[in-house]
Amino acid sequence: MRVSDFWRLVDDEFGPGYGRTLIDDQVLIGLRHRTGAQALAAGDDPRDVWVALCDEMDVPAERRWGRDDAVPPTPAATAAVSRPRSARRGGSGGSGRGR
Repeated sequence: MRVSDFWRLVDDEFGPGYGRTLIDDQVLIGLRHRTGAQALAAGDDPRDVWVALCDEMDVPAERRWGRDDAVPPTPAATAAVSRPRSARRGGSGGSGRGR
């Protein structure tokens, strides 16, 4: 995980102010009783710091990897949106009212 992705996840879950405070001050058992800042400074993988923070703060599994709107759409979802309206309905472009 890139450090920039780590900070995005922290900001999204906890907010920029509180998130920075947690990283600086919260001692994390999963990081051998160090803060996130100490672990990052020592060269720990940001993913390990994020997982330890999530464990300590009881972040639910469905929120551990960011907001849904922060994830790019899948190719299948993009194709469904970009198809012409007539192709989505299977019709010839009409209103679909059976005229």
